[in-house]
Amino acid sequence: DDSSLVEQVVKNYFKAIADGELDQLYKLSTEDFVLYEDGLIWNNDSLIKTLEGYHKMLPGAVMSNQQKNFETMVDCNIASTRYANSAKMVTPDTTFTFKWIESATFIKKDGEWKLKFMHSTVVK
Repeated sequence: DDSSLVEQVVKNYFKAIADGELDQLYKLSTEDFVLYEDGLIWNNDSLIKTLEGYHKMLPGAVMSNQQKNFETMVDCNIASTRYANSAKMVTPDTTFTFKWIESATFIKKDGEWKLKFMHSTVVK
């Protein structure tokens, strides 16, 4: 089921972020991947640079995340999904929680689904 495969790409992308396996982000996305978040335009390079800064500022922080309520559409080699995303970051001093609503588009390249575009909005 391609819907499940597309949703797994999203889950794997955020798992790679939580696990600090940032090189995996490139494998899960297209070369021209773009993320719109909080009024900014990101790519994997800028996201990784920011995440590495967080790791330096918050040594020992542990992150977990969950994506749920997927609504996914697949049409040949193009797919899109929208979902709810939440994350928790635990540091020695405090715990941070975050919630977003997100959407993403994908293309199937050489038989694999790749993340092409993501839009993220903080839940208010």
